[in-house]
Amino acid sequence: MGCSHNYVFTQGYFYCTRCGKKTHGRSHKKTKSKNIGLGIGGVAIVGIIAFLFASGTFEFNQEKLSDSIQNFPELPANIPQIPAEISKPIEIMIEQSTETINQVNTNIQDLSKPQQSTEEQAINAIQYINKLRVQNEKNPINHDSRVYELALARAKDMYDYNYLDHTNPQTGTCPYNMKTDYGLKSNENVAENAHLTTLNGHPSLSNPSLNGIVDEWMKSTGHRMNLLSYEHISGSVACYGGYCAFLGLNHGNFGEGCYTAAEGQVYAKRFDACTPKQMRQYDSLNQRYDSLGLEYDKLPKIARSQSEYQQGMKMYNELQSLYSQIVNFSC
Repeated sequence: MGCSHNYVFTQGYFYCTRCGKKTHGRSHKKTKSKNIGLGIGGVAIVGIIAFLFASGTFEFNQEKLSDSIQNFPELPANIPQIPAEISKPIEIMIEQSTETINQVNTNIQDLSKPQQSTEEQAINAIQYINKLRVQNEKNPINHDSRVYELALARAKDMYDYNYLDHTNPQTGTCPYNMKTDYGLKSNENVAENAHLTTLNGHPSLSNPSLNGIVDEWMKSTGHRMNLLSYEHISGSVACYGGYCAFLGLNHGNFGEGCYTAAEGQVYAKRFDACTPKQMRQYDSLNQRYDSLGLEYDKLPKIARSQSEYQQGMKMYNELQSLYSQIVNFSC
């Protein structure tokens, strides 16, 4: 059996009095005794604390603890208000900003819709056209409300069907077969100019200046001839969603029937090189032909005398000559 050591401390080390073993560590008995002492001390402290709570010396107040957690400090009863001279302008600014935002939204919505010109704008455009007509020795024309409504319908038709021409390629409608719906008579014909204003390659929903459109037409031979036609007695201009139409009303055959822009361009191309003076000569031939034709139509179908026959033949020959000059006119 092993030795049950009994260490004693001497000369810097521990010495077992039974077996003579030496060691520099602590005595097991001393360590054990110390641990036992600490345990007894801890138990004593816990017992004392328990006794104090039991006797009421220490008291744990749960209610006060709850109050301290739940009841935060209250704000002052009278919080300073923003002075009226400051708050009122701010309120006004907020209201104005709201109104501005609403107006911007409304404007954006309006811009997303096709715009149409007004009859007042059309009247102003006709006045501008008349200035150009007078400068080119042509009589001024009147504004016609019926023609305005027809021009507006033509512009809207081009917008709705997405085309730029004098005849709708899908429905076949044109000013000639639409005119009676707007109060024009069978002997009232209208000759049309058409224009499209684009924005980034698409029809402009807003409408440009009508005078500006007239200026563009004046740069084109065929459109210029229509604006300055001696036959017109009235007319109007209208735009819808970027599409615009001018219609000149006359009692002749100008604008009679449905035709395309390509056909009109072929007719007008031969006048591209003409000077204003030459165009006036051409108009004079047409005017003489029209007036003489009216006189000829009044003659009886059968001549009642030799002189009446000779008069009729003279008119006929002159009409033939005028017609030949008109058809073969060149610059």
